[in-house]
This record gives sequence, C-alpha cells and structure tokens, in this order.
Amino acid sequence: TDHYKAQGKEVNEARLRMATLPSNSEILTTPGLWVPLVRVDNVYILPGIPRLFQAMIEASKDRFKGPAMKLRTLYTTQGEGEIAAALSDIAKEFEGQGVQIGSYPHTGVSELEYTTKLCFEARDEAAVEAAVQ
Repeated sequence: TDHYKAQGKEVNEARLRMATLPSNSEILTTPGLWVPLVRVDNVYILPGIPRLFQAMIEASKDRFKGPAMKLRTLYTTQGEGEIAAALSDIAKEFEGQGVQIGSYPHTGVSELEYTTKLCFEARDEAAVEAAVQ
C-alpha cells in the first residue's frame, strides 16, 4: 500500500485483491522494487514485467543454486491415449531417480508435424537419457 500512497493513488479494493497472497507465503523484498518475490512451498511467484523479473532473479540468485534440471524433448505422431500406458510404465520405473514426464497434445499450428510433445526432466542427465530410451 505504501507504493500506491507514495504515488498519490487510491488503495482500492481491486489493488488489494491483486496483492492478496496465500497465508503460507514467504514474502521476499528486493531493494528498490515495490513488488515482492513470493515463495509458496517450492514455487516462486515473479512479476511478468521483464525488468522487474530480471532484477528479482539477480537479487535472489543464491536461492536458485543447485544442480540444473536436464530436459529432453521428443515429438511423436502418436496420440496421448496411444502412449499413455508406456509413459506410465516409464514414470514408475524412473520415479526413484527423479525423472518427471510431461505429455502435451499439439493443438495449434506449428512448423513441426507432431501430435504429442513429450518432456523428460530430472537433475540426473543419465536418468533422463535412460528414460528416453
């Protein structure tokens, strides 16, 4: 509210609603910015304005250290229903290695001709490559 008051703007109901956060939020301030970086469990909420996003990432980069996630993306002409059972088996086989699998149907126009996009992700690159095989 201080940000709006300093600008002579009314702190109205709409602005208060936009500033409402879950009760279990951790609110992190960034020097020089009015909008906070918010953490809810293991999810960080950042602003969509590029310069604010960049400033927050730079100011909080120590929070985001650790092994990078490895991602492998595959495209197939098979539909999700055709490959769901196989993906489920792969997910079960590699869940102890932290491999996460995303399956996304293609619904728009693209230069690539595919029906389903598959994403395999984990911190361990060897586990990702093994799951893809």
